[in-house]
Order: sequence, then C-alpha cells, then structure tokens
Amino acid sequence: MTDTPFERRHNTCRDRKILARTFPACFVMPKTAAQKKPLRIGIEYAIERAGVVDDKGHEFTMVRIKLAVADYCAGRRYQEGIIREDVRIDLDGSPTGEVTAEHEAHARDRLLAMDAKRDAALNRVYDQRPVRDEVAA
Repeated sequence: MTDTPFERRHNTCRDRKILARTFPACFVMPKTAAQKKPLRIGIEYAIERAGVVDDKGHEFTMVRIKLAVADYCAGRRYQEGIIREDVRIDLDGSPTGEVTAEHEAHARDRLLAMDAKRDAALNRVYDQRPVRDEVAA
C-alpha cells in the first residue's frame, strides 16, 4: 500500500525529528528558530553508517535518509545558512569542508525562486479579492 502525500510528509517530518535528536550538533528540530548550518557533502552515507533507528526499532533506509535530508535542505533557513557560513559540518558538528562560491550562488538563486513563488501566490490571492466600491462621503 502506498502512502498518501500527507502521510509521506508526516513521515519525513518525523524522520527529521529523529535525526535532530540523534545528531543535535548537526540538525536542528523542525519549526524552531535555530539557524541551520551547511551539511557536509554526502552526509547521507555517514547517517547510514551510523545506523539510525526510529521509535519502533526500524533502521533507516537510504530512501528515508535521503528524503529527510532533502527536506531539511530545501527550506529558506538552510539556503540562508549556505550563504552565511563558510564551513560545512559533519554529524558531530565538526567542520568538514567549505561552502564553494558555486554552492553559494545556487543558494542565492534558490532564495530568489522562493521569493518569486511566494510573490506570485500573494498576487493570485490579491487578484481574486473582490473590489469594494468606495462609499461616498
């Protein structure tokens, strides 16, 4: 049986929380104001080697790991972290590499795309609002 989009999103969010509990020096909890730092390239493989298990004792598969890490990295705060920070971090929070100019430029492009998408959605909302007739004074 396949999961619904809602179930997949819920499962990914749950997996992100498990990663944040397991590796607090690397991941921040969802829906918190903490700043995200750039993760090392290929961190999925380090997570797999660490053998993370969920609350039911099931070991994370590479698919679950990749979905959780992709979701973690997709947001605005992570992209801002790529621009703000010079160093990438490993699971224990130690520096493991540098943020390249190419990655920083990609993060800036992603932020611009996010802004454009948000602005387009707001414009659609405002365009659909009924126009009120001005009342004569």
